[in-house]
Amino acid sequence: MIFLFDDQDRVLLLKGSRSKRLWAGLFNGIGGHIEVGEDILQAAYRELREETDISGVDLHFCGQIMVDVTQGAGIAIFIFNGDYAPLQALNFISEEGELKWIHLDCLDETPLVEDLQRILL
Repeated sequence: MIFLFDDQDRVLLLKGSRSKRLWAGLFNGIGGHIEVGEDILQAAYRELREETDISGVDLHFCGQIMVDVTQGAGIAIFIFNGDYAPLQALNFISEEGELKWIHLDCLDETPLVEDLQRILL
């Protein structure tokens, strides 16, 4: 999961497309899965490029969260952040959803994936 921040106290989030099975219409961090042969940083850069068309950002590992899915199985979420100052308006829409800059003071009013605000702050 990747969070890019700008110099206006905003975070770049992805609003899930209405066709998504999980978190349709909700805002989430940027990210996905790790492919065979990738380490977590390589996967983060690839997902960032695929979901935002952004490259050349220094990403920093912030932590890891383990989520229990079933008894004996879970999902590891690796958290990265970076600073990004767009030179132009960011209007990138993909099958995953639409990117939006959300001011940190507005997170309470934004339809977020459960627990996302706790991860961000």
